[in-house]
Amino acid sequence: MEASQNFDREAVVVLLAREILESQETFLDNLALKMLQEGSSQIEFSAKRYLLSKNGSSHNPGFQIETENLDGSERFRNSWSALGGDENWQIECIKNQLARLMASYEVEL
Repeated sequence: MEASQNFDREAVVVLLAREILESQETFLDNLALKMLQEGSSQIEFSAKRYLLSKNGSSHNPGFQIETENLDGSERFRNSWSALGGDENWQIECIKNQLARLMASYEVEL
């Protein structure tokens, strides 16, 4: 039963992430591009603030996504990912990871 519930939750998260990507595509493109060009960017979505920033050494560049409540409390580093490929590929990876994280927080609400 528990495995079925986990699968159901995961399916909901994936579908919601797709909806977020489709409805916010241009905004998420610009957000990811800003992070790549300027080193950081952020978005407020629902009850959370998502902070994206470049992180890592020159031989292993990457980015991280942190979340916090809108009042600045409960900051949490959710992920770190390597940046590989060309700029378009990096933007797609950032958008997908961010949308998935946003959806997972929405499902928890």
